[in-house]
Amino acid sequence: MPPQIRHEADVKPDDLAISSINNNGVIGTPSAGWQTTIGVVPEQLHSLLHSYGITGRKKTALLVGLSVLLSILTLVVVMYIFHRGFRRTCQFWSRALPWIVEYHCIKFHSHYIVGRNETEWEKIQHDYHALTAPKAVLMVQEFGGVYVKLGQALSTMGSGLLPEEYVQALRPLQDGVAPRDYKTISAIIEKSTGQKMADIFESFEETPIGAATIGQAHRAVLKQPKSSSPTQQKQVIVKVQYPEVAALFDADFRNLEWLVMLIMPHRSHDQLRNARKRHELEMDFRQEATNLRECAANMQRHGLEPSQVRIPRVIDEQSLCTKEVLVMEYLKGVSLRDVMEEEQDRIARALGKQNAEELRYMIAKQIKEHFERGGGDARGGSQMKLLLGGANRGRMARVWNALGPFAVHGLRRYARVRDQVTRFVARINRRSNSLTIRSSNNDKPNKARTRHVNLGKALKTLIHVHAVQVMQDGVYNQDPHPGNVLILEDGRLGLLDYGMVGRLSDKERQNVAETVLALANNDPQEVARVYLREGYHVTWKGERVTDPNILHRLSSTHLDKVDLTPITVTDNAGGMTNVPKTMEIQDLFVSLDVHHVPDWLVQTRRVGRLMMGVSAQAARPISLANEWRPVAKLAVQEASTKPSLTV
Repeated sequence: MPPQIRHEADVKPDDLAISSINNNGVIGTPSAGWQTTIGVVPEQLHSLLHSYGITGRKKTALLVGLSVLLSILTLVVVMYIFHRGFRRTCQFWSRALPWIVEYHCIKFHSHYIVGRNETEWEKIQHDYHALTAPKAVLMVQEFGGVYVKLGQALSTMGSGLLPEEYVQALRPLQDGVAPRDYKTISAIIEKSTGQKMADIFESFEETPIGAATIGQAHRAVLKQPKSSSPTQQKQVIVKVQYPEVAALFDADFRNLEWLVMLIMPHRSHDQLRNARKRHELEMDFRQEATNLRECAANMQRHGLEPSQVRIPRVIDEQSLCTKEVLVMEYLKGVSLRDVMEEEQDRIARALGKQNAEELRYMIAKQIKEHFERGGGDARGGSQMKLLLGGANRGRMARVWNALGPFAVHGLRRYARVRDQVTRFVARINRRSNSLTIRSSNNDKPNKARTRHVNLGKALKTLIHVHAVQVMQDGVYNQDPHPGNVLILEDGRLGLLDYGMVGRLSDKERQNVAETVLALANNDPQEVARVYLREGYHVTWKGERVTDPNILHRLSSTHLDKVDLTPITVTDNAGGMTNVPKTMEIQDLFVSLDVHHVPDWLVQTRRVGRLMMGVSAQAARPISLANEWRPVAKLAVQEASTKPSLTV
């Protein structure tokens, strides 16, 4: 049946209450078979509404609501198609929101319907997290960029902040990310610099020397003017940033901030906000170039550069440094991480082992036991006991007893001598073979030689340099992990990656120095005074923590040492007051509600923990406060001579 055409005279009064748009887009009488408020509405809809008794103003309101909803949906679709940040947000929450809803449903069911006890609820939580963690990590890998970078950080420092199931699942992210191909990288360089690759570089290694979450680095040789001699060729490192990382930065961090607020509404979000500030600085390589120049000048002023350290020089002779591209001096050396692994491999070989995995396991176990005894410096024989795993481990124990009072350096020297003898015999064998088969092997080893590196001295220099940067300059590298430190051929340190640089005011530098001195002097009262004065605010069982002993232990984990000994606290729960209670320090930390941490502490405790962590990995645990004490005293003295402090 053909549709019935209604004329204006046939329209009922309540229908006239609805505005309409004709085929020409002019508000007026309805066109044939259609009537609408904002868009077009089929006549069948009117009949349907009449059949349910929806007429007059109710029908008007309903149609207006439907039109608004349709407009919103249209806008959402358009934004999803054309706005990358909005599309990213939709994709993120379509994955994350079901997990959050499921968790809260399980929690509600367990607590209010079934009435599970605490032990049963912990098992349910464990099962849920064990199931969800791999899915969350898969999402992190798919999204890349900021998500992977934060995932890497949480995999090393997330204990206590995240359930352990997620921390363990995130560990594989430490292996890095897959690099992008040369075609993609060269296109980014040419677009960003406005120059052709052939006009910039004499040669460019297509395989990157490293790939990270926001970009990758390649070795290259700059093209020199024709008047230059071949010996003047300049080897450089070219850092290239993936363009979508900066474009999606705001959306990614906004999603993470909302997620944290949903999951942990009662915890302070200072750490995430500070992470956002840190990573925002990495989005512009021109800022990193400025940081490199400034930090190099500071180190030169203190007499540390170039005598003890080298910060790569920025190469910008042809306007090569842009937001996405950074060209800098190539430093030849081996990473601190490789040096630490090589030392442990040598010691393992000296003890007759094929690899160092068993040794590393023993080191980790002994380091943990050292922390449980109070942590701090491992001086004299205790350092080597950490390496040997105690005094009753078969051949290791016999070597230890034979070395006696010279144990600290003896085993490392034994390892070096054994390596030298092995290499000498190998050279003799190669020469003997060359007399008969007339061949030689000119292949270079893949890994730089590290046998002459004094690892203890290198670590001491690294720790001292960062003390100077933090407490005297107030301008410091916020990410000094072992992969960002090179041991150069002449024994100096090469300090890399100044994308994330922290900055402290004079007052903030003094706060750090005062805290370090109080920790070095084992003065809980002074630590508490500084923390409370600066607004550090944590609560335990609803009450603000002001106990100097608790604040001292918290501060120790920030800027001194890992101390896992139990702590005695005053428990006012259960109607009893001032009842002393001994508990594991980890249990106390997990049960604290963090409300505010001053920015200077959020920034510097990251550096402090990295310094403590790298020393522990090298089987040389330290008291950072003792190592930083001389610089802290100097910083306090300098502050006292100034008429005022900059806030």
